[in-house]
Formats: sequence, structure tokens, C-alpha cells
Amino acid sequence: MPKQNSSGGKDRLGSISKQGDRYLRSLFTAGALAVIRYAKIHGTGHRPWLTGLLARRPTKVAAIALANKLARLLGR
Repeated sequence: MPKQNSSGGKDRLGSISKQGDRYLRSLFTAGALAVIRYAKIHGTGHRPWLTGLLARRPTKVAAIALANKLARLLGR
């Protein structure tokens, strides 16, 4: 699902596209929203990337970014 165009050792990572399984994409988003909800309740001290992202972006935009990151981790 996440776009990736890499050449010469330089990674160019894109956003989650609308290609692929819609249900799987919605599961990634729901999981990311759950992680953000948990982090807001219990603190975000051990998630510095998420803390910085939530400080700069709205919650749903941060959830899509986190879903994209989760998809990349699981796609390895």
C-alpha cells in the first residue's frame, strides 16, 4: 500500500495510496487511532516520534501517518 520509489540508495517514501485492500487500509487506520487514543490517556513519553507529530498535526492526519508507518513495518 505505501508508495516507494528508491534509487541509488536514496529512499523516497510516499503516502498510503487507495490501491489495494480497502479493509486492510481501514484496519491500519483504526489501529493507529487506537494507539493515539492510548497514548493520549497514558502519556506519550516513550513515543517521541508520535509526540512530535501530534504536536504539529491534527489527530486524524497523525493517525494516517502512523498507519503508513505501521504498514511499512509489517511489509518488511
